Parts: sequence; C-alpha cells; structure tokens
Amino acid sequence: MIPIYSIVAYSGTGKTTFLEKLLPVLKEKGLRVAVIKHDGHGFEIDREGKDTFRITKAGADITAIVSRDRAALMENRPRQIHQILSTIHDVDIILTEGYKEGIWPKILIHREDTGNDLPMDPEKCMAVVSDVPVAGARLFFDINDVSGVADLLISDMSSPITGKNPLCRLDCFRSIGKETLDGLWKEGRIEAVPRNVQVLEAGKHSEYLYIQIKGISSVYALTHSGNRKVISLLGEGSVLNDSIMNQGYSSVYCETYQDSEIFVIPMENFHYWMKKDYSLVSAVISLQDLRIKKMQRQLKNTVSNISIERRLASKLWKLARDFGKPAEQGTEIDLNLPITFLADMLGVPRETVSRACKNLVNDGLIQIDKKRIIIVDKDQMVRRFHKKNNKGD
Repeated sequence: MIPIYSIVAYSGTGKTTFLEKLLPVLKEKGLRVAVIKHDGHGFEIDREGKDTFRITKAGADITAIVSRDRAALMENRPRQIHQILSTIHDVDIILTEGYKEGIWPKILIHREDTGNDLPMDPEKCMAVVSDVPVAGARLFFDINDVSGVADLLISDMSSPITGKNPLCRLDCFRSIGKETLDGLWKEGRIEAVPRNVQVLEAGKHSEYLYIQIKGISSVYALTHSGNRKVISLLGEGSVLNDSIMNQGYSSVYCETYQDSEIFVIPMENFHYWMKKDYSLVSAVISLQDLRIKKMQRQLKNTVSNISIERRLASKLWKLARDFGKPAEQGTEIDLNLPITFLADMLGVPRETVSRACKNLVNDGLIQIDKKRIIIVDKDQMVRRFHKKNNKGD
C-alpha cells in the first residue's frame, strides 16, 4: 500500500509552489513520488494539431502516447480518485494537491498576505505550514522549512501502523476465509485519522467503505434547529458506513471521536468480494443488525417522558458496559466525555445535562474528573434509570 498525503490550501495560496520546492527534496532522499492534482474546473493537457489531440477529438475514450523515456494516458471521461489511485504503482509516496475532503493525512498551507482564513480546522491536519504562527496546529512548520516537512513525511511513512492484516484480528470477520481477507487487505489501506475528522456526510455519496480498526467514531444526525444528535459510538471492528449497497449514499454523519486507524477500501472492490464470498455478506449483515439495535436503544433512551437524570444514568451505564475499565472507585468510562457531547447524545441543552450530572455526583453515583467519568456503583445506576417516578415523568 502506497502512503497518501494531501497538500491543502485555498486557491492562490501557493500549493503548487510549495510542491515545486518539496519534490526535489523528496527525490534527493531517494523517494519515487506521484502527484495527483485536483482541478475544480475543466482542463486541457493536449495541444491542438497534435496526433493525440486529433484522436481524442475524434472520439477516443482513452488516448495513450508512449516514447522511449515517458508515457501519457489521457482518459476522456470522468474518473473517481480511487480509480486513479489504483493505477499508480512503483512509487514510494503519493501526494495530492487538494482533496481536503479526503480521509488522507493533510499538510495545510497558509499565507497571511492572502487575507484568507484557514480552509479547515488545523487540529484535523497532521501539520500546518505558514508564514505566521497558527493556533491549534498539531505540528507547525515555517513556510520556508521544506526540509522539515519532507522529514515529517518520511518519518510518518517509515512508522507503519499496519503490520499483519488487521482484518484477521476482528471478531466480526472470524468466519471469513483467508483468501477473502487477504484480497480485501490487498485492495484497501489503513489511514491514521485524527479526532474530529468527518468521515461520512449525510446525503453524500461515498466511494469508499470504512472499517474502524482502532479508536472510536461517533455517528450523528442534525436536528431541524441544526444541533447534533449523537446516535451511537462505533468502536473496533465497526463498519462506519450506514449504506453499503444503496450506491453508498449516507443518511447520517460520521466523525472520528478519538485519533483513529480506519481501514479504507473502494466500495466497488468490497462489493466484488461480497459477491465472491457469502461469509463476508453474512458478517456485514450481522454488523448492520447490531448497529440497528444500538440505534433502537438510543431512540428508546431519548423518549421525552423519561427524566433527564434517568436517561443520563442509562446512557452512562451503557457506556460503562461498552467502554468501561476497572478503577479504584468503580468503573471508569475509558473516553473523554465533555458535557457538550453528552448533551448531543441525549438531544437536550448542555445546561440540562450539567445539572443532571451534578445531581448524580451529589447522590454518590458517579465521579467526574475533568472529562473522565467513573461509575461508583453500577447496580445503583441500574436502579436509578429503572426507578418509577410517581410524578409520571
């Protein structure tokens, strides 16, 4: 699998200029580099009067020209980026100019004199390159420190996060044969994705299927007022796509909740192995069944005639069951859980959840240390969210 990195910036910031400086440094270090440029407009790469231009204009869907020292292939039809990626071989690294919506690690380029804000959250990028300091950058490089960026890329490339096929370690894929798992692994890749990066967008077509390998992602919808309503948290072994066969159109949003490792494979390649191996179909159906059950529990937990404290107690108990670890005081939920996120999960204002948390703390049911929550007594929590309220709330 060839590592992919995206150079992102607003038009006119100098992505191409930066690449012109970066490429010679990478070449000097012995790397073979492929570059894919995203163009939001139409483009023409051939010259009128040349034989290839005439052949293309005559109606060829693909035009190729080969000489002793170079070759060019022109596809005179729209192509998705994963189709282009699948044709690239015998290089050490692929750089894309643009594709800020892609899932690949990103280098953000910014220059103050353009007058533009940042094109995306710097925390979602592996590094920021600018002529002024940028708050929130995970790593920062001066606009002229091309060697530093090259060293970062090489260091990241030489620290593989994959090892052996991780699909073999997933409980949900235990029944799938080695040929299928090896085929999926060969045609996909592992991506390291920072927290708070959107993987799927409601109403948008996804060319890829995503499987959570490490970390946790959250699935949410938007209310009529534009607020988030978290539907579920998906951990290791979860298929993040809610739509696999319906041309990949997602009905919900999915975002990494923690720094994650996600297996990414073109949807059409995944469909090929589903057709070839029914055990993969069965595994996917089982995963989607489990997803639906989680959604049903979440919907049940948001019925308005249950008090906020009982709903919160129920949600924390289930999070402790799914993500709990033993602690001296009880069971710690092994997640950072800010009040805002709990409010998103319950679909209520932040202040309401804050008051409910204080009540549970005062009753000795939970402890809160910054964003970490400990369930002191799980049995008492069960009694709390099953408690009958005489007022009929």
